[in-house]
Parts: sequence; C-alpha cells; structure tokens
Amino acid sequence: MKETDCICNSHMLLNHHNNKKHEMNEARQVRIRELRQSLSFSDRNEQRGNSRLRMQTNRLNQLVKLDRIAFQYNSKIEYSLHPVVVVESTQIAILVCSKVAAILLRKSAILQQI
Repeated sequence: MKETDCICNSHMLLNHHNNKKHEMNEARQVRIRELRQSLSFSDRNEQRGNSRLRMQTNRLNQLVKLDRIAFQYNSKIEYSLHPVVVVESTQIAILVCSKVAAILLRKSAILQQI
C-alpha cells in the first residue's frame, strides 16, 4: 500500500465520519423542530410564563437578606417561597388557665418590644 493510498483512505474515513455526524445533527434538529411544533400555542405560552416566573422568583430570592429576618417579620413577604426557608405548620394551643395566658401574653409583648 502506498502512502498516497493511506492518505486517501484516511480522508475517506474522515469524510464518512463528518457526513455521519452531519446526518445525526440534522436528524436531531428535525426531532427538536417536530417536538416544538407538536406543542400547542397555549402550551408554549404556558412554558414561557413559567420560565419568566421562575426567573423573577430567582431574582427576588437573591434580593432577600436572611440575616436576622426572624426579628423583622413582614407579613407582606411570602417567606415560604424562598428555597432556603422552611416553614412548618404551627398549632395554637388554647389555654384554659387565665393566669398562664396572662403571663404568656405579657412575655410575648415584652419580646415584641425588644
């Protein structure tokens, strides 16, 4: 086998590989195009809306400072939406004894003033 034959064979193999790669890329693009076309207009709008909402939420989460946040509670902020914050359900106990209730109310009032 001559050197020129080896070079020609390697070029042929390289061309074959490039053609195969090109065909695979075209097939992938066709599949993606078909998937996009199969989605209805409302589905695409919903996806756009969801991604916009996700981006807005991420931006807002980056703005929220969690330092000493428990001492500066704001009822207008939805803390449970932040990925770091875990809000567990709480149950309010009904206090039968009025003396205990008065003590607890006094303590909570003092804590709120601090």
